[in-house]
Amino acid sequence: MFYLLYREWLLWRAQRRIERDDLYSATQILRRAASYSPDNPRVWVMLSSVYSRRGEFENAEQSLKKALELAPQKPSFHLLLGQIYYDTERFERARKEFEYCISAQPENQLAQNFLALTLYQLGEHSQAMEMFASTGLANNKEFLSRFSLLFEKEVMEKPDKFPEPSPQYEEIVSSVYYRLYDTFRGSGVVGRVFKFLLLRKCFHRATRLMTYGSFSEALNVFNFILKIHPGNSDALSGIAISYYEQGKYEEAKKIFLELIEQEHFEPILLVYLGLCYYRLKNYNSALALFERVSNHRPEDYNANYYTGLCYLALGDKLNAVRSFEKAFKRYFVDTSEQCLDKLLRRIQLSSD
Repeated sequence: MFYLLYREWLLWRAQRRIERDDLYSATQILRRAASYSPDNPRVWVMLSSVYSRRGEFENAEQSLKKALELAPQKPSFHLLLGQIYYDTERFERARKEFEYCISAQPENQLAQNFLALTLYQLGEHSQAMEMFASTGLANNKEFLSRFSLLFEKEVMEKPDKFPEPSPQYEEIVSSVYYRLYDTFRGSGVVGRVFKFLLLRKCFHRATRLMTYGSFSEALNVFNFILKIHPGNSDALSGIAISYYEQGKYEEAKKIFLELIEQEHFEPILLVYLGLCYYRLKNYNSALALFERVSNHRPEDYNANYYTGLCYLALGDKLNAVRSFEKAFKRYFVDTSEQCLDKLLRRIQLSSD
């Protein structure tokens, strides 16, 4: 009884260290547990997981193989070994491990997702996309982080495409709205009420245009708002975001800097400014801004995700994966439409 209690106590302590991201201490505790209980596969699996998170993949592989010696038919162990092979770019070996797991557990969504990633890495793009479409995406931070790592890298290596502007919308704004405003702006209370209603209508229209991706049209509306209400910070934010979404990163950066200098320290502005630096390939400045947000808001999805993008751009895959895992730790969209499917659509768009 004492033997079992001591082993479980060690595993409990190791798990607590892992949750605190104290991987060195967790490794020491698990090594002690492995020497005390070498015939327990769970100890070796936990040790392998910690080694993987530290980037020590050779030690991770050896520890997991010891677990497989003790339980060779365990599908989940083959899945974990496949992940190590995937992370070390031994994709054919990874494929065999994932296929073994699926043969034992045909409904295992996570194994199918990792197999699809592996197939994509092996150049079998159509089959991989078909698998993603048929199985959906598992709510698993290890998979989602590698999914993001792969497809964000694909997007990063291809030129951005932006929608064509619609100049005719400027005519509608200038001819209808401004003529109405010019009629009523000197009419005392009536003018003030009309201005308020017009501003509200314009913000509503601009927001809807942005929602549907019509950023050039939204930009025209925000510029019109500034004619009515010069210096309006919400309109300036909308203009900066519209510039960013059209690929005009320098123009967007200038406005975001101006807003932040005016003590508008909203996290969304800091994130967008970081994205401008990121798009301008000033990755260290972008990283500093994203980490500034995540230090104050550790659970902020965007800050952690974009931190991962910066590490990816800097060639630091290990920290990129860790940052993506932090992003997905407590976050999974009710529908993957908001980020994951959108990422796949960006891949398809850039390939057209």
